[in-house]
Amino acid sequence: MFLQFVLLHLLIIIYPGPGFFALVSRSTYTNYIQSSLYGFGMSFADSIWCLVGLLFFSTVESNIILFKILKLLGGCYLIYMGVMMIIKAAAYEKKEVKPVSNDFIAGFLMAISNPKAVIFFSNLLIQFVKPEDPLIIKFGYILWIFFAGGFSLFLLAELFKIAPVKRFLIKKIMVVDRVLGSLVILFAVKIMFF
Repeated sequence: MFLQFVLLHLLIIIYPGPGFFALVSRSTYTNYIQSSLYGFGMSFADSIWCLVGLLFFSTVESNIILFKILKLLGGCYLIYMGVMMIIKAAAYEKKEVKPVSNDFIAGFLMAISNPKAVIFFSNLLIQFVKPEDPLIIKFGYILWIFFAGGFSLFLLAELFKIAPVKRFLIKKIMVVDRVLGSLVILFAVKIMFF
């Protein structure tokens, strides 16, 4: 059962979403420590959503107002992130790109801003974790999401640092950031209104 969960979780990590697009973009202009911290920040946020899903899913799901507020706030932050990616593309033209000072927090904020993650992780975990399971088992799933997710995102970021891939992305960085920023904004609108 755990192996099925592991495979599903790894597939989810590489499924393109706002975090994936932000990680691709960030990997092209940061070093491996910065992009790794960003990935672990995303993974930490996923772990928190997983914990929320395990503990409070029925509360969030049944409180439509709370869920709508979460969707609205998360969507607004994702729109902000998408706009910042597009603005950063313009800064490349002027050679004014400045690195973010705290990559872990930036990755955390990117992933925590997706309120659909709590629904996703709750539905995923319900298939594998039963209410009667000991707390240590539930905690094990959360640890898996953090460490395996963070390491997987680290490997994904490293893929985009391979010289030919990075050269291509840097050559096309303005287009890549504009496209990825636009996709993040589209995801945000989808989260907010659908």
